[in-house]
Amino acid sequence: MPLVPSASPTLPSDLVEELIRLDEEGRAARLTRHPELRSTAAVDELRQRSASQLRSDLGSARSAARAAWWLASRIGDAAARGRSCRTLANVLHVAGDYAAALNHYAAALELFNEAGSEKEGAITRSSALQTLAFMGEHQQAGEWAEAARQVFERTGDRLRLARLEANLANLLFRQDRFQDALDGYGQALDDLMRYGEPEDIAMVWSNLASCHISLNSFEEAVRAHQAARAIWHERGKQQMVLQVDYNIGHLYYLRGDHDRAIEIYRLARRRSRDVGDLHHEALCDLDEAEIYLELGLLPEAEQLAARAAAAFEKRGVGFEAAKATTFRALALSRQRRTRRALELLTSAQLRFAEERNLVWQGLAGLHRGAVLQQEGRRFEALQQASEAREIFLGAGLPAHVAMSELLLGRLHLEAGDLTAARDACAAALERLPAGERPGLESQGRFLLGRIEEAAGNREAALWALEEALGLLEREGTKASGAHYGVDFAEDRAAVYEALVRARLNGEAGSEDRAAAFALIEAAKSLRFADLVAPRVHTLPSSGGALGGLTDRVKALREDLNFLARRMVRQEVASPPGAASVDNLRRTLRQKEQQLASSLRQLRAVDREATSLHAAVAVDPATIQSVIPDDTVMLEYFFAEDTVYGAVLDSRRLSIVAATLVPRVQELRRRLRVQLARHRQDPGTLERAPDRWRRAVLPVLAGLYEELISPLEELLTGRRLVVVPHGLLHYLPFHAFSDGDGFLADRFAVSYAPSGSVYYFCRSRAGLPAEPPLLLGAWDGREEEGAVRREVEELAEVSTAARVLLGKEGRDRLTADPPVASSLVHFATRASFRPDNPMFSSLRLGGGGVTLFDLFGLKLACRLFALTGCGADLQGSASADELVGLARALLYSGARAVLLPLWNVDQRRQLDLLAGLYRRLDPAADLADLLQDAMLEMREGRPHPFDWAPFVLVGSTVPITESPSR
Repeated sequence: MPLVPSASPTLPSDLVEELIRLDEEGRAARLTRHPELRSTAAVDELRQRSASQLRSDLGSARSAARAAWWLASRIGDAAARGRSCRTLANVLHVAGDYAAALNHYAAALELFNEAGSEKEGAITRSSALQTLAFMGEHQQAGEWAEAARQVFERTGDRLRLARLEANLANLLFRQDRFQDALDGYGQALDDLMRYGEPEDIAMVWSNLASCHISLNSFEEAVRAHQAARAIWHERGKQQMVLQVDYNIGHLYYLRGDHDRAIEIYRLARRRSRDVGDLHHEALCDLDEAEIYLELGLLPEAEQLAARAAAAFEKRGVGFEAAKATTFRALALSRQRRTRRALELLTSAQLRFAEERNLVWQGLAGLHRGAVLQQEGRRFEALQQASEAREIFLGAGLPAHVAMSELLLGRLHLEAGDLTAARDACAAALERLPAGERPGLESQGRFLLGRIEEAAGNREAALWALEEALGLLEREGTKASGAHYGVDFAEDRAAVYEALVRARLNGEAGSEDRAAAFALIEAAKSLRFADLVAPRVHTLPSSGGALGGLTDRVKALREDLNFLARRMVRQEVASPPGAASVDNLRRTLRQKEQQLASSLRQLRAVDREATSLHAAVAVDPATIQSVIPDDTVMLEYFFAEDTVYGAVLDSRRLSIVAATLVPRVQELRRRLRVQLARHRQDPGTLERAPDRWRRAVLPVLAGLYEELISPLEELLTGRRLVVVPHGLLHYLPFHAFSDGDGFLADRFAVSYAPSGSVYYFCRSRAGLPAEPPLLLGAWDGREEEGAVRREVEELAEVSTAARVLLGKEGRDRLTADPPVASSLVHFATRASFRPDNPMFSSLRLGGGGVTLFDLFGLKLACRLFALTGCGADLQGSASADELVGLARALLYSGARAVLLPLWNVDQRRQLDLLAGLYRRLDPAADLADLLQDAMLEMREGRPHPFDWAPFVLVGSTVPITESPSR
């Protein structure tokens, strides 16, 4: 924004407001009744009103500028007319109508020549520099700047020279000469500190912030914004304070620090309401909706986007209204509310067309094509993808053209037209420079692999899928800002699934089995890293050299978030071949290389810490090294509709295609029904002792037949470690029945999130046998009584247990020093989020703690037991809330975790836990102890709902045993 001089108000504000609001006839009548308005002071007052509203209310600023021009035209003062003409030019510049703005600056110059006002002409030339830069008229800008400089130097106007320096820095900034611009802003700032007004200084600080952003200097940009904010706050300019706060919040969003961004947006939203700035309130809603889309918090995203769209529509701000409508449609489509999503995307397309924003019109069309594909409306989806492709071709956006072509390829593949699918895929890959867009290129290679697989070209398919995997692992966790294009995130898991299937087809040898197992482990690790990615920067670092490495990885992640989001926006906003986009790409590649190097270093010293940032797979031989001789691991994996079971013991690895996913889904549904019936009517067992066997045992037998029988002859030993996948995490494998008994009769059963996590837990050093710690926290009086009863009763059977309740219990869990104990029992309640499981939370009294927060705990315990936090027979399809809860506690230092699959009534729960806690012995295996407690429970309560609700996850071996066999 050009720096312009200010004027002091001299007239009653009601007269000024009337001149702005009235039409020309009304103004003429008002001028007749108030001849004192026929003055340069009145013109300057209107100009000042326009300048004060220029960045907050463009419509009002334009009305005030037009009123100033109207009045100046009626007083016959060429200089006043020139100043009002320049004010209107400033408004046109901010509105983006640069050609009209330049015409008005030129007209103002003629008027100042007529008035003989050389200095006003110099001010006008200085003000016009940024408009000339936007129009690419750099030579003329240089000539005008030199002419203005001569005038200011001759008249000794140090203030105008400083403002000119700032505007010249704006010119350099527009030419992507960021370091030169930075030097220019620095010089202007030094001069303005001596000669300028505070508002001048604040504007230069804001421009410095923009320059630092372009130089990818986040901290410097924030500091510059804060310096500007301090000035505006001191001057009482709350409108400008609000704008700076919004800009700072947006910076934190670009960096991926969602928590900080949301906090700032919420404060800015309240300030917007206080000062009546509905525009910035809507901007906060729009940005926060975008954040929630990335986090997968879809109801919140839809609500905020709808509110933003309504606010922008009310103010007649078309582009932002259409953008908010697009975000709302995306939130709805991901909740499978596709009909309404399609209506909104159609509306957004039309609105973008009205705004003449073809790029966003194409983006809305591309999203609409993807939703139509979900609906099976292939012909319409093809048409939308083709139209988007043509728009992006015209705009010179190769990555967006490639996204359109990938969607076309998927649609052709679904239709069985392999030639057309291959052509579309090849065209997309040719548009992507090798290595510049690993995520998008990976999607293309994966699609090519599927096409070759469908054509029966096994070797070509394997090559393409391996290439896709390499690119996927280079990309790391899921890229941010994917909603600016079509998000094919499901392909990340599908790449692993396809390769596992390809490896195990036919006669798979030992190398194929080992490679398939490594893929299974990497797929689970990547899923976990994707879940943690939105908050990985908030996780605590270890001390020493490892802490330095993790800090560096987190910092590089933040830099990559910042660069990736900026590049997405720059690609859409900049002309084809813009230097700023090329510079961003180069910097992004450099940061990616630095991150890859840092991850390699981190992996060499701590693979578990690396798993928070990237896919980490511990090889089968390494996992076998910590599996005891009497133990066998049974790990499951879904590849499309096939359920594979991998059996790993200390000497061998076998992988078998066990069953089909739909069969397990149906059995899980039936099990949920039976368990729910027993919960609703537990007296059935007393009234009809055999009825439950006829109802639930066939379901448990069916699960045994599908998931255990195909692998049964491989299950040796007396301990079984089950590593489920997806919905299998909700199943009580220990309660599966072979007709004669339960799996828990044959094996001491425990669980693990993955083979790699089992290895991490088993590799930890031994623990001291400290007394048990029993904790309890609650949110309300109703919960308080139940929690107190639970903890106090368990304290009677836990030798020398320490009891902490309420605030003491919560604070002890979340504070230093580490919680060291053989047993930590924590009684609480949980709130699960199926739309984004990692935002599920434990209620600790006075607020919830999300699964992300649990990674920050400091534990040193053999067993961490949680009660009151079962998924209540429900849960997300991926079981991420259950896996995330166990994974967070294991990462925080617990050797093993005891979790409920479902909540039972307190009496039954206490009886089972008391049976376990009575048996606790540092020299005993926890799985053996739980097995004994369940067998004891079954004597009086034979229904699996009562005795099988808990799963034991992690390493169960005695704490005195060596980490390896």
